[in-house]
Order: sequence, then structure tokens, then C-alpha cells
Amino acid sequence: MHLRDRLLDQPTSPATIEDNHRLPHGVLRSFYDEVIAGGHLARDGERLYLTDRGHTVVTALGDTWTEWLLERLADDEADRAQLDPRIRPVLARISRRLLLEQQSDLSPTTAAPASLTPAGSGDGGSDPS
Repeated sequence: MHLRDRLLDQPTSPATIEDNHRLPHGVLRSFYDEVIAGGHLARDGERLYLTDRGHTVVTALGDTWTEWLLERLADDEADRAQLDPRIRPVLARISRRLLLEQQSDLSPTTAAPASLTPAGSGDGGSDPS
């Protein structure tokens, strides 16, 4: 839900999550209620969003995963210093692409935005990653 809000600028509802995972609507209601009671999520009508506490946890998870990835990619501290500012935007682009692919309303005949198509694919895209 955090990535959907941040990368796609789309609000998230329980129905959206359940649709993306092909679950019947309402099946995760008790899960959402527990996470809300724990202070990690809040609800505004049907929209779910992270609280400050939830953002802290999600940020810590993302940072930990990024650190793990950097440990595997960097040969030394100099490599790490160069890779760190570069890897985060790459991970954001990959995440955004994956989220767009998951969108149930994105049909195969819908052209992908130019910013999401690989260079040299004949569709005018210029993103080499």
C-alpha cells in the first residue's frame, strides 16, 4: 500500500489489495483491523494509509533490504559509497514497473508510458534500465 500510494499516487483500499491477490472482499478485514489497532495503519472511509509508526516500520524494512543488496553488490566501501545513491532510484523504478504490471485495470493492449519502456524497443522509450 505504501508503494502504491508513493509510486503510483493511487489510494489503497481493502478491496484493491484483495483484488490484486484474487481474494474475496472482506476476507482480510480482521487483519486490517489488527494492524489499525496496532497503530501502523489508519482508515479514512475505504482508504487505508500508513501512520507515522507504519512509515517508520516500512522505511526500516526498505533500508534493511537495500543495505543487504548493497553488501552483495559492493566490493568495498568506495563501491558502496558510489552505489548507494544510484541503487535507490533503480529500486524505485523496478518497484513502480512491478506495481503497474499488477494493476488489474491495465490491459495488454494499453500502451505503457514512454518512461516505462526499455530503450531500443521501438516504442520511443528512452529509459535504458
